[in-house]
Amino acid sequence: MSKDKIRWGILSTGSIANSFAEALNNIPDAELSAVASRDLGKAKAFAEKYGADRAFGSYVELAEASDIDVIYIGTPHIFHHRDAKLCLEAGKNVLCEKAFTINATEAKDLVNLARSKGLFLMEAMWNRYMPSFEKIRSLLEAGTIGELKRMHGSLAFDRSDDPRGRLFELELGGGALLDLGIYPLAIISHFFGIPEKVYGFAEIGDTGADYQSEAIMKYADGRLASFYCALNNNSDGGAWIEGSKGKLHIHSPLYKPEKISLYLGDHPAGSFDCICSGNGYEYEALEVMRCLRSGLLESPLMPLDESITLMEIMDTLRAQWGLVYPGEKTAT
Repeated sequence: MSKDKIRWGILSTGSIANSFAEALNNIPDAELSAVASRDLGKAKAFAEKYGADRAFGSYVELAEASDIDVIYIGTPHIFHHRDAKLCLEAGKNVLCEKAFTINATEAKDLVNLARSKGLFLMEAMWNRYMPSFEKIRSLLEAGTIGELKRMHGSLAFDRSDDPRGRLFELELGGGALLDLGIYPLAIISHFFGIPEKVYGFAEIGDTGADYQSEAIMKYADGRLASFYCALNNNSDGGAWIEGSKGKLHIHSPLYKPEKISLYLGDHPAGSFDCICSGNGYEYEALEVMRCLRSGLLESPLMPLDESITLMEIMDTLRAQWGLVYPGEKTAT
């Protein structure tokens, strides 16, 4: 694919879809061709706001539109599998918002479908594509902090003033793990790989969703990692990567880190500003476009097998907590 512009469709008109559309408008060779909502009025208002050519009152119409190169899925977690599958079956490349799905079974189904059809598929793990991650990778590859030993990340907000909002609604895949925990978990996964064992504890709230949780992971070579997430507690965010020579502090917020501090031994040894352009969603869109033009069916920065692994880790934790989403038979 070498065309001047990549033509995008956006499935959903929620807050995150608005942020993504805003980012697309900052990319000269991205074209917002169409948007779909179950409410045609909302779709038309969204299209007018962001300059989309067309508005559809059903997701099927968007999936079947012939002149769209890739569709961004911005619906709640519980619908990611349904909506991404609709688009893939219609022959569309897909960028699906994180968390990729609600369990590993759904994730594997989407990956297998995309691979069988020769279509591009990627999880929109927002921070993975940002300048800060490129800088962290370069520092670790250079051996700046030595042999990696331990990592911890956290992302927590107190949203208890809205206990019946989407974040707490189990029927929509709500809870701290899928909304917030996925960020530190994905950072740990990127730099530490697949753990040998995973253990965690959670506070299950009145709505049946996980309000806060903490987990620890052990690796075959002895490394340890942990993460904390919460919807009912404010906690210092960010992450630490510790090595035999020093450590890196990834400053909060983990969903959009823009500063990294380096320590050698216990002494400050420099800091790096990694400011994002726009609202930060530009980077995942640019990665999709780069992959499409290069003929890649998945991104090397967010491999599909890793998206499956992340879901498997979260499935393991939910099984320990006895947390099952509506429609699931078991949390396995």
